[in-house]
Amino acid sequence: MALDLNAIVKEVYITDLKGKKHMLTGDKVEAQLIGIRVYESMELPTIAAEIDIIDTAVNLIAAAPIVGTEEVVIKLVAPNISDTEYTFKFVVYGIRNRVVSKNAQLYTLDLFTMEALKNEVLRIGKKLEGTGEQIVTDVLTNYLQAGTKIKSSNFEPCKYKMKEIPSLKRPFDLITSILPECVSGSTNPQTAAQTSSTNKGGTTASTGTTDAPTNTTATLS
Repeated sequence: MALDLNAIVKEVYITDLKGKKHMLTGDKVEAQLIGIRVYESMELPTIAAEIDIIDTAVNLIAAAPIVGTEEVVIKLVAPNISDTEYTFKFVVYGIRNRVVSKNAQLYTLDLFTMEALKNEVLRIGKKLEGTGEQIVTDVLTNYLQAGTKIKSSNFEPCKYKMKEIPSLKRPFDLITSILPECVSGSTNPQTAAQTSSTNKGGTTASTGTTDAPTNTTATLS
């Protein structure tokens, strides 16, 4: 779903592949920012965004140039929630809706996190062992290289260790595939009820339950 919080944009800039910063907000903009859409969903393992740009001054798309994987930083405040300034870091993975008219051009930059881009080209062939959150941490650390984005508070501890043979799955696909096998660490398995002393004729009564699977999720932030 789109982030529709009446947010106030504080700063947006693009860092090209040579490390030069190109401002889209402030007093010295190199292109005019006309729209931002940030997408986040419980069903998606990452955040995505789109920004609409009118380029009339320096032909930024060619001068930078914008060819893909440039870093885009978006800083905003959602006063309806708090005064906290949120910083989103994305990379460019697509350019679309490009319209050129005389000395102006309009286009949309599609943005993903770097981890989402890496996910599209990585395949896991090594056997993984451990509890659900240990396997997820391994994938995020050693394959997607999420680094400081990994926080222990984003994980729900799981019971029971497992062994997974990924068969060259993508990282996100592997994480999704192990969710049904994970059991919440807060689950307390119930044991069979003791035989009632009122039972007669050797008849016993017992009940048994099995733990419902609980998803292990990791949130990158």
